[in-house]
Amino acid sequence: MAAPSQTNSTITTGGTAQVALAADPTRRTIFIQNTSDTLMWCNFLATAAANTGFSIAALGSREMRFADWPMIVNALSVVGAVTGKTYGVLDDIN
Repeated sequence: MAAPSQTNSTITTGGTAQVALAADPTRRTIFIQNTSDTLMWCNFLATAAANTGFSIAALGSREMRFADWPMIVNALSVVGAVTGKTYGVLDDIN
């Protein structure tokens, strides 16, 4: 298992998807937190877009484990409507 890592970032361009985490075949757990006041959309299977993948509410979060969500080894794409909104990702927490 990889060592835990934390990534904090911002939406670079509102409405345009960006890669929040690169693919990692050893990833087993991920925790995603929307630290902004607007909804964000995430996707492990395609480029993130509104109303696809899964949403994370303003100030919300989601923990995902490989046993339940094996697609978490793929790259994580995220999109938010507003430039500069923030989010954080903890990778391989246990």
